[in-house]
Amino acid sequence: MASILDELAVIAAVNREDVLARDLMASPLLASDRVERFFCRGARNIGEAYHAGVENTAAEYMIFAHQDVYFPDGWHLALQQAIETLAQKGENWAVLGCFGITAEGVKGGHVWSSGLQRELKPAFQSPLEVCCLDELVLVVRRSSGVRFDRELPHFHLYGTDIVQIARAAGYTSFVIDAPVVHNSDQIFRLDQGYRQAYDYMYRKWQDDLPIKTLIGRISHDQKALRRVNRQAMSRYLRSFLPGRGGPNRGVDDPVALAKRLGFQ
Repeated sequence: MASILDELAVIAAVNREDVLARDLMASPLLASDRVERFFCRGARNIGEAYHAGVENTAAEYMIFAHQDVYFPDGWHLALQQAIETLAQKGENWAVLGCFGITAEGVKGGHVWSSGLQRELKPAFQSPLEVCCLDELVLVVRRSSGVRFDRELPHFHLYGTDIVQIARAAGYTSFVIDAPVVHNSDQIFRLDQGYRQAYDYMYRKWQDDLPIKTLIGRISHDQKALRRVNRQAMSRYLRSFLPGRGGPNRGVDDPVALAKRLGFQ
């Protein structure tokens, strides 16, 4: 494969211009004129934002990224290597991500999370087939025809949904070793939008439940969501323990952080 840069499009839903400039736009990947880009503002849900991105780009590999993600220099080379490896294995894939989990509960990926204030780097063999991917970075192969659900409410659980959509269409999904900085603030509590997305997913995929996600599972057990919410609140309260100094925030210089971590 020649350089993959000519086959990439970066697509993001944006509601914070300062965060976009600090993180995603600071990425060397976005400095290349060879990479398409589309930023959607004011969308009612993630499906609306990402469908607009599909319609306004033409690249084969669509990178759907959070506005607070920083792609280290050379990130596209890790993506290219993973795609070539999957081609050699004859995998009919549709979706790739930077962090995910298998149906058996095995996690894979490589991410720095400012919200968690730690590097997430479980031991895994890349590429690893998964049942759920974290939404911070999702790479969708255009020619697969797999697309995000326009009706999924709000901005939650679409990393789980797109993997299930791909599976139902006969495609596989993988997490790859391509480290990024997720320069996020700490999440205090799962909001009402998460509940609505959860209920939608429950109805949509009820014949396939339980479905494992990175923070719990979607299941016929109606207490499952309350447990996930309690866990999120517990993490928030622990952030106020002595010496923690309150909730974690994104750093001002993700470039320096990526260099310190050895990502670039």
